[in-house]
Amino acid sequence: MPEPPNRVALVYGVSTYIEGGSSVNLSLTDDDARAMGAMLSAKGWSVTTRVADSSVATTNEQASRDRIEADIAALAGFDGIVLFYYSGHGAYDVRGESAICPYGSIVATGEGYFFDLGAMITASELRAMFETAGLGRVVIVLDSCNSGGFVAAGATTDAIPDSYGVYDDDIAYTWFVGAFGDAVAAFSYDAEPGYVVLSAAGSDEFSWESGDHGIFTRYLLEAGGANSKAADRDGDGYLSTTELYRYALLGIEAKWNRIYDETPTLRWQLYAADYWDDYLPHLSGTASEYALWAVGD
Repeated sequence: MPEPPNRVALVYGVSTYIEGGSSVNLSLTDDDARAMGAMLSAKGWSVTTRVADSSVATTNEQASRDRIEADIAALAGFDGIVLFYYSGHGAYDVRGESAICPYGSIVATGEGYFFDLGAMITASELRAMFETAGLGRVVIVLDSCNSGGFVAAGATTDAIPDSYGVYDDDIAYTWFVGAFGDAVAAFSYDAEPGYVVLSAAGSDEFSWESGDHGIFTRYLLEAGGANSKAADRDGDGYLSTTELYRYALLGIEAKWNRIYDETPTLRWQLYAADYWDDYLPHLSGTASEYALWAVGD
């Protein structure tokens, strides 16, 4: 990469779904988006950051489905790499697919709230938005529950199951052999190489936030900051999509999953709430990967 290519990032974070307060609102997803936008801008990306984090509906609508669709459409004809980042709620089985939940997809009622499925964006709908705009080089990064559903079945390079935590205690990593066939099949050069997806969790898993960021986003930020050289596994001076995935994978496994595995009181609290304690990110398998930024930037 003697000269950086044209690079545009669309960054969205939704923490407020219902103005005035609600248990459905999130705490750190707006911080995730702002930090990711700032990091990418410092790395030379042209960044648009939109968040829903206020008590004003018209402000929050900047992170709605309509706004996301309009932002993507506005890039029609762009000849470069587009990075799409989203932090917020995710859902499964929305028109048969995993989906992200922009502002407007959870609506207040007199007795609580309801889910507006039409305001959510499914995996195929997001892909169609990019294709309609004629964008062929796209990196999609999702820090949301159920986001592994945006990675096509049989198209993951990581060879871990669709849902990781539910299998962890019972089969102790023997699932790798069962997943191997799908992983090999993913390396077909007939696959569309232009779209790469990094998801925080499996299609049937929760993702987590703790401290000041989502767990997955924290490692993305580290790989773009103080630990960029450690993340550059091959030492070529550029951080690629695969290296970014690997850094987050190893960090979550060592510093999140292991802590919960080795802390019985925390495990019990999560199981009592019917949660899975472990999760891992996923990476789509294509014939290509992208150099995202120079490590020395």
